[in-house]
Amino acid sequence: MKELNLKEEFEREQQEIIEAMDIDELGELIDTFYEVKLRRDDLKKKLEQIQIPYDLAMEELILYMKSHRCKGYNREGVGLVTPVKEIMPKIKDEKKFFELLEELGEDGIIKPTIHPQTLKAWVNGSEGGIPPAWQRFDDLSFDKLNETVDLTFQKNSIRIRKG
Repeated sequence: MKELNLKEEFEREQQEIIEAMDIDELGELIDTFYEVKLRRDDLKKKLEQIQIPYDLAMEELILYMKSHRCKGYNREGVGLVTPVKEIMPKIKDEKKFFELLEELGEDGIIKPTIHPQTLKAWVNGSEGGIPPAWQRFDDLSFDKLNETVDLTFQKNSIRIRKG
């Protein structure tokens, strides 16, 4: 019986809220949202369709550049094209990882929740000349880092930097 009363109370409150709203404005906002959602969904489908040719073209370029030992090429109108291998890290033991960061004096750079891109940048370094984490710290080896962060998944990609 109590459950039924709660449901009725909720429905009554919702009805009062709806009656106090400007229904025309609400309808316009819903229509705008729905139109944008449909456009977004259409773009997602188009992106899915181009992903396979994109991946194949990138793999072909990487294989060609690597087979010719080409570390980079500055293409006019495109920029500097370089094949890169990035580690896609995943934390195995969050507590141990934060303890490791604290030992290294790096605990201030990463919040208690770690965004995957932040972790990736911290582990891989950056194209701006910051080396990978295991090269930046005397107390840290690749193996020690791999105890707390899964470094086994690596991804090949192409980096283009406008000149």
